[in-house]
Amino acid sequence: VVTHLQEARVDITDKNNCSNAYERFRNVIIDDGVVCAISPIGQDTCQGDSGGPLMLTSLVGGSFNFYLLGVVSRGYKCAEPGYPAIYSKVVFYVDWIKKNMT
Repeated sequence: VVTHLQEARVDITDKNNCSNAYERFRNVIIDDGVVCAISPIGQDTCQGDSGGPLMLTSLVGGSFNFYLLGVVSRGYKCAEPGYPAIYSKVVFYVDWIKKNMT
């Protein structure tokens, strides 16, 4: 049982790399509504991580700001080499979120 918050450093990968990795899976669509990220050291999302955040940190005026870039959606196995994790891109859904929160 994990007793502390898990985190991993991942790098955003371009849509073409992500599409190429998943081209054999007919049910995986890489479009403007997703962002893909992969770890340079073999860390990744796994089953049970769905809904978890993909955060971007930025140092502004001596303090860190955190931005929600994506939400864990899917991937292939856990940290499988060559397969980036797929996140729902939050900015793509902001209007829908605002509309449905009122």
